[in-house]
Amino acid sequence: MRNVYILTILMFLSLVSLNAETLPALDRGVENAVHPMLLIDERDNSIRYANPACAEYFSIPKERLIGRNFPALLGKSIHSLTDLHGQMISLVTDDERELYFLAGVQQVGALGSPYFMVMLQDKSTEQLLMIRNRRISFALIATSLLTIFFLIFFLVLQSRQNKQLQKVNQQHEDNLSLLKQFLNADNRYSYIKDSEGRFLTVNDNLCRLLSCDENSLLGKQVEDVAHHDLATLMVESDREALNELKTVEKETHWRERLYKITKFPLLLPGGTIGLGAFAEDITEQRHLERTLRENARRAAAFSHLLSSSINNPDNQLTNALEEVCAINGSKIGVLLIIDEKTGTITMKAAREAKPLYDLPQKQGMVIPSSVTDCYLTEKSDASFSIINEQVDQEPILSYISGKKVTVKNLLVCTCMTGNTLSGILLLANSKEGYNETEGFQIQLLFSGIWANMQKAENEAALEASQRNLRLILDSTAEGIFGTDEKGRCTFCNASCLRLLGYEDAQELLGKNMHQLIHHSTREGLLIDEETCPIRSCLSSSDGVAMENEVFWRKDGTCLDVLCYAYPQVEDGTIIGSVITFLDNTERKRNQEKIAFLSLHDQLTGLHNRTYADQAMVRLDTEDQLPLSIIIGDVNGLKLTNDIFGHAMGDKLLQSIARSLRLSCRTSDVVSRIGGDEFLILLPHTDGNEANQIAKRIEEHLEEDGIRGGKRSIALGSATKTSTEETVQATFDRAEDQMYRRKTLRRAETHKKQLKDLSEMLYEKAPGERLHAVKVQRHAARIASLLHLNDEEASKLQRAGFYHDIGKVVLEPEIITSKNRSKLVQERYREHVSAGYRILNMFEETVDLAPMILHHHEWWDGSGYMKGLRGTEIPYFSRLLRLAEVWEREHLDQATNEQIEKTLTKLAGIEVDPHLVERILSAL
Repeated sequence: MRNVYILTILMFLSLVSLNAETLPALDRGVENAVHPMLLIDERDNSIRYANPACAEYFSIPKERLIGRNFPALLGKSIHSLTDLHGQMISLVTDDERELYFLAGVQQVGALGSPYFMVMLQDKSTEQLLMIRNRRISFALIATSLLTIFFLIFFLVLQSRQNKQLQKVNQQHEDNLSLLKQFLNADNRYSYIKDSEGRFLTVNDNLCRLLSCDENSLLGKQVEDVAHHDLATLMVESDREALNELKTVEKETHWRERLYKITKFPLLLPGGTIGLGAFAEDITEQRHLERTLRENARRAAAFSHLLSSSINNPDNQLTNALEEVCAINGSKIGVLLIIDEKTGTITMKAAREAKPLYDLPQKQGMVIPSSVTDCYLTEKSDASFSIINEQVDQEPILSYISGKKVTVKNLLVCTCMTGNTLSGILLLANSKEGYNETEGFQIQLLFSGIWANMQKAENEAALEASQRNLRLILDSTAEGIFGTDEKGRCTFCNASCLRLLGYEDAQELLGKNMHQLIHHSTREGLLIDEETCPIRSCLSSSDGVAMENEVFWRKDGTCLDVLCYAYPQVEDGTIIGSVITFLDNTERKRNQEKIAFLSLHDQLTGLHNRTYADQAMVRLDTEDQLPLSIIIGDVNGLKLTNDIFGHAMGDKLLQSIARSLRLSCRTSDVVSRIGGDEFLILLPHTDGNEANQIAKRIEEHLEEDGIRGGKRSIALGSATKTSTEETVQATFDRAEDQMYRRKTLRRAETHKKQLKDLSEMLYEKAPGERLHAVKVQRHAARIASLLHLNDEEASKLQRAGFYHDIGKVVLEPEIITSKNRSKLVQERYREHVSAGYRILNMFEETVDLAPMILHHHEWWDGSGYMKGLRGTEIPYFSRLLRLAEVWEREHLDQATNEQIEKTLTKLAGIEVDPHLVERILSAL
């Protein structure tokens, strides 16, 4: 009570100025006050008095409050009690209610008194209301901002999706354009039809064949635009391919031309089955093959004629003439003999044919030299003339028959025996005409025959004949050898030795050729000599042609051959055989290569789009379900092509193709269906298995990379589980998922690609990492000295870090070389344009690209790439040039005087003098 009296007296003394009206007792007013009131001793901040309201608010009995430290009770640290005046004080009660009091502090008593009266006014209701209002306001603001953010995010995402869709549509249009160019560049005729037989796509060759433009063909059936005969041919083969759903290959004649036609079913957009076709004019190819066969047959026949007996010269000449006419299809043949001593020209042999039925009966007729002068020359060497057209009143035949004789196609050979003109051979009315090879071979043949006939009279002439024979044999590309009736080699030409790997004919002569070169198949299966097709001609007068045979070389390897065997007949008895053969390896390899490339991608070796389309049709059956499809699109192919060249882009595709092959099973169909797109067909594979395979592909790709960067591919998958769903719909779902993933991960992919390029540079030249960091730091200092705003400073620092990213295209020795030659310097400068291209490819760095392109320009115009000078150089490029100079001159370690000296020296030459002036003034 003593403290109450003191407080009352002090309050009374402090209120002496109040009106002296009657008031309640002060001690009773304090005791009954609603608000907590305390008397505090400032010397130790202890509570000397507390009214009953304090006990209620502090939840502490009044008696226990007396003597307690007041700031500690409040949980505050204060310097003076007056610091509490006007403050809002919070207090948590035992029942966890939070109370708020407005403190009022007043010194009581005389000035300098150590006692202070503290009144705590309850503001809990107003404070809690204010806090709630603040929270509501914050929630409303946060909700509004979140709504705006999601609205902006949706608009940005929608814009990107629209751009991606436009890009995809443009890619589709470009792919169609490229396909059209590819088809038009092909020398074959090609088209695609729908299930009703209407043209969907045609190439220019087909348009020219049908004499129509493309617009008049599209949507039409072949019956509407083509000749009836051609339309009938095309429709029949179309029907066969569509009915059997398989590739059909045929060869057919039309208008005296031979065409090879390949037709195959296609799965068209919408799930319908269409038809694709290629047609190629193979007339010349077949003609060449026929010519080769004829040459081989002719060589064999000539070899037979030259190696046969000459006991009866007249029969020999007659047989030779008949054989030659039969080989080249000549209907008329006349052989004139010139007597060496008298010069008399006599008809020795003739072939009976229209219009000269009685020619054989006129053998021995003397022909005046005036008749043959038109074919003889004053020279002593042999010659021949070819006239592949109609010849009216041919002089020799007209003289012999006694009437005007007209022929079509004429070959006249003058034949020599040694240096002497021995005779004239006239052949006519060959359907195919004649060529110089035939003339040369026939000329050599008859010269050889005459030389053989004169063997007894002139040994030298015999040797010349043998040389002529060898010349005939060795002048052919075909290998030729003969055998006796027991299959032992009797002769061989140079081509035979070369093709079989022998150096001397003695290694073959007298040897059993079957046991030496034709004893087994390629697979090692023994061939019975008695049933060997080549030996069969020794028991038959018919020749044998074989295409899929192998001959074994001297070194034990085998050779694919196209082989012909003909019997040698003497006086009606088979005395041996003549075999001609060609190296068929290249031809078979080309056929296999063409067959392989028709269904495979040439670059990666994977199946191509054609095979993939056929496989989708083939696997779209119930017994293959579930059928999963994975679509992949390579990330960064354009980046690799643009930066490192298309050769590196090809290596990237090849590397990814290998990973796809290794990650898939042997039953899976892996195809490259576009420039950077791959398709994987997974029969008997559900969605979980497909996802595991996709994961395995991604893990395999992450294991390694190539010079162009890390390998990455965006994958999408879908699974067909019922026959009601079309395989095309499954394909579309997989492709849609792939594009969504590619779009969502675009920013992440770009960031990773940029990081990979930087790491590639640092692997080549480790010092470039520190260089990039230092230039970035110098750029920050220059931005500070020039007082650039935060956005400009950040942009300059990023440019400092990426300014040499283009060096990734250079070899390590070029990057690190100091004394560069002119050629090396030119190569080194390419890093600027390369950096410009790289940074332009990423949204994160596209704003830096112009700065990088010009950061080697000098103020006086002596820099590169464009030789800009002064203010022609972009502002930020000038700042970046300063940052590089700062690093090159080690100005970060220099004093202000050294910095001033260095920059003043370079100002107006390499760097902007105005920027130098501003920097020096800021130092």
